[in-house]
Amino acid sequence: MSTSQTASMRTDSSGGSGRRLWIVARDEFALTLRRPMVWTLLVLLFLITWGMSEGVVQIVLGSGDASVGGKKAFVTSQFAVTQIMTVLSFGLYTFFVAAAAGLSVIRDDEARALEILNSTPLRPTEYAWGKFLGVSAAFLLVVAFHVALLILFLSVLPNADMQESRGPFALTNFLVPALVISVPSILFSAGVAFGIGTGTRRSILVFAAPIAVMMLCAFFLWSWSPAWLSESANRALMFADPAGTRWLRETYLEVDRGAEFYNTQRVGWESLIVANRLLWLAVGLATTWWGVRRFARTARASHRVSAAEVSTALASAAAAPLPVALTGAAASLATLQMTAAPHGWWATAWGGAKAEARELASRAGLYLFVPLIVLQLVGNSITLIGAFDTPLLLTPGQLAASQMQMMAVFVTLLLVFYGVESMERERATRLNAIHDTLPVNT
Repeated sequence: MSTSQTASMRTDSSGGSGRRLWIVARDEFALTLRRPMVWTLLVLLFLITWGMSEGVVQIVLGSGDASVGGKKAFVTSQFAVTQIMTVLSFGLYTFFVAAAAGLSVIRDDEARALEILNSTPLRPTEYAWGKFLGVSAAFLLVVAFHVALLILFLSVLPNADMQESRGPFALTNFLVPALVISVPSILFSAGVAFGIGTGTRRSILVFAAPIAVMMLCAFFLWSWSPAWLSESANRALMFADPAGTRWLRETYLEVDRGAEFYNTQRVGWESLIVANRLLWLAVGLATTWWGVRRFARTARASHRVSAAEVSTALASAAAAPLPVALTGAAASLATLQMTAAPHGWWATAWGGAKAEARELASRAGLYLFVPLIVLQLVGNSITLIGAFDTPLLLTPGQLAASQMQMMAVFVTLLLVFYGVESMERERATRLNAIHDTLPVNT
């Protein structure tokens, strides 16, 4: 809750519920767009889209040839844009949306801003729903910006190398995949993260939820398709996929239909995928509703005390014996055998190491980036091929040698980030005023 929002709440005490919700949503929308993570996402989308226009980046879910019959598949077809939106909406947007939506209320709680809630006419439900609507609107604007980038790079800007891969421009080829695929995925991710973060106030759970869903999809829903699997079971797995990736792959991309089909035909949005998108959109909104209800019950807990409870407390206090004052030798610290002495170097270092280890175990970022690093390393390793396109038999040494450079980069970045963050934590939490008075060697 920002200063401008608080001032608006205090000066608009006569306003209705809708206006108060609008103030919160407007303030959160502007605050989200100013966050570095949103600008990082925008830069990544810009680079990925620019790379696709140059032919450097390709996003393909199918296993067949994209240029069957000597004709190239259009990157502007509805099938191509649907693949792009399916992969990026769930593989890239999810973690940015989860961080922004899930930590929205937690961040205000840590800054003690929620205490101002009781001094304004703003209700907890208005505050929570306003925060969710503001964050969701900000990322829906990012989706609109992404669609504009796709149109600009893939259809508008001249590029001689892309003439054979560009088809006739059709606005529906870009808008329909964004509405059917991206919007439900983003609202699902935002709703689940916001509901968990608002209802539990635990940032670890905010990041654990999208990671668990991503692992389930990557290692089961998207890849597990044995030959003996029945059609009904396969369609049930399609319905259970929150990204819609399995439906698109199994229905249109598993068997290559040729570039002519993908260039001229549109995606047939059957009832299964429509019900799938509506289901996961409802799951996101339902989780948000649960989090808002739980937040409303705890934000303004009633502390009314009955007259009988007051009388009982006063009677107990009157009947309690008075403490005996310590005088003379009884008040001496030596009598109590209390001593104070600074720890040695090793004891101080060991105590600091244990405290830092406990702090790192509660950092939400590790639960996000460590599984992503493992997923990246495993994904790159299992796709390695040897001579004559034969799969490589991985050994511990071969795996270490092939992934050493990437692992070194990732681990170094983590060490740099958490090393600096640990040195700045005392100052950021204002604990340095106490820490600097302790007999602790620097």
